[in-house]
Amino acid sequence: MLRSILLAACFFVSSALAQYTVEPNGLCDAEGVSAGMKAALEAGGYRVKDGSGAPFVEVWLRKAVPTEKPADPPRGSDFPDLPMNTLVGVIRYVKAGADYRGQPIKPGVYTLRFSLHPEDGNHQGVAPRRDFFLLSPVTIDPDPAAKLTFDAVVGMSRKASGTTHPSTLFLLLPDSGTKYPSVQHTGDNHEVVNLKTGSLELGITVVGKSEG
Repeated sequence: MLRSILLAACFFVSSALAQYTVEPNGLCDAEGVSAGMKAALEAGGYRVKDGSGAPFVEVWLRKAVPTEKPADPPRGSDFPDLPMNTLVGVIRYVKAGADYRGQPIKPGVYTLRFSLHPEDGNHQGVAPRRDFFLLSPVTIDPDPAAKLTFDAVVGMSRKASGTTHPSTLFLLLPDSGTKYPSVQHTGDNHEVVNLKTGSLELGITVVGKSEG
């Protein structure tokens, strides 16, 4: 009996310690990424490993993310200078994952475009802030400089989710003093990858779903 209790305790301690990690990665070699897209990305990316140490996702950020000061900053956003629908990077899911709604994400390569969730009754309480990345299959989003509408990005992102709702990852502004790259394991069992490109600091929720 005592031995069983000790083994169970060791299992739970090991599980608690087995958290996600991030490490530097090389040039983007993901299948289907256009030459123009690769040229727009930083020379090095990041590999996120799950609690078992196996590769989970790989991220490459844009090396020059365009920003602008809005005359009327959007409410509920921590990234007011980041224009809607801007291409921020590319993510490769080495293994299956899930978005912030719990929708499955198949292994594959996707673009990351910035978006704000609408201020309407359907989205009330879905997240503490309005900032998200919308994922789209990289094969249908080849141009990093494309000026796309919100509806166009949502339409592409539905191709990633396979549902009527886009595929979304919640985006946070990392705390002051955050080290880059790093992974933050939150109390609600979310895994947030903290990355930086230029002066843009990003906290990307790669594991975890909305409670709203």
